[in-house]
Amino acid sequence: MKPLFYLILLSLSLVGFGQSRIGTKFAYGSELESFAIGGKATFGLDNRFSISPEIMYFFENDNVSAFTLNGDLHYALNSNWSGFKPYLIGGVNYTDLDVNNNRFDDRSDSEWGLNLGIGAAYPLSSSVRFISEAKYVLSDFDQLVVSVGFLVNM
Repeated sequence: MKPLFYLILLSLSLVGFGQSRIGTKFAYGSELESFAIGGKATFGLDNRFSISPEIMYFFENDNVSAFTLNGDLHYALNSNWSGFKPYLIGGVNYTDLDVNNNRFDDRSDSEWGLNLGIGAAYPLSSSVRFISEAKYVLSDFDQLVVSVGFLVNM
């Protein structure tokens, strides 16, 4: 529960920085073979860098579900396409796996890892952006996470 508290505290402390956005994401994890839903925020530090905390819940598949917290740094790449804004992703990941085995006791395991990936944002209006990301989580729970979502200006 401490990681969730720290993520919320970091998010609240960054609201005063640059352009701030908050929204929802839908994802698929390759190793868990499961879909996820979650929340994401971005806080602009300058015209290139932003900080992005994120929380995701991966639905149960084969008696395994997962909860992840991510703290990412985005680096905006130059783009010549109208409105399309690609960015690189690097950050930390905390994963909590829950195994629900009906014959034995439930158990859980957690692991810290690193995120590496790429994403893109496309404005749908002056206040709403469509986002798409692909991140590889490097940890004992390695997996590729592909996601789409929407962010709105705060």
